[in-house]
Amino acid sequence: MIEQSISVLEPIADSIFKLEGNKFNIHEVFMVLRNLKSKLEFVLPTITMLDDDSKENIKTYIEKRVKQCIKPIHYAAYIDPKDAGIELNQAAETEAMELIYNLAEHCNIDCLADLAKYKAKEGLWSKPFTWKAAEKVNPILWWKGICGSSQLSKVALSVLTVPCTSAATERSFST
Repeated sequence: MIEQSISVLEPIADSIFKLEGNKFNIHEVFMVLRNLKSKLEFVLPTITMLDDDSKENIKTYIEKRVKQCIKPIHYAAYIDPKDAGIELNQAAETEAMELIYNLAEHCNIDCLADLAKYKAKEGLWSKPFTWKAAEKVNPILWWKGICGSSQLSKVALSVLTVPCTSAATERSFST
């Protein structure tokens, strides 16, 4: 029973630990929560100490929490240079781009042309070195160093530097 409990709780704890770190990782939220759902869907059928209704309740609860947690800013952050939003459906990608547009408008930044070029991999983003650099550095450094001259970089940095939890702040207050 302990091993079965651990097999259910461990993916949840790992996900929480990954997201509560001190580094900026809002771009990872979408995939961390998606992977958590997948891991639980894989492990729950092997749990013999729970009946089918309890397993369904766990799946429903996790799905509800993920929907409650994921917002357009997480979709926008997931359109980072490494992942480029590859796992987003069209509705989520549209929400992400709308958030980027609205944030840019709020900050008086005209980045629509840059956003289109980024998504189409044209202009600066057509260069192979740009994407090779994305494999080697974190998204914040990539936007600052490689793409810092673009208007889109200002918006990307404002999205990617949002902490995904208040854990680091709470730890600071505790100290």
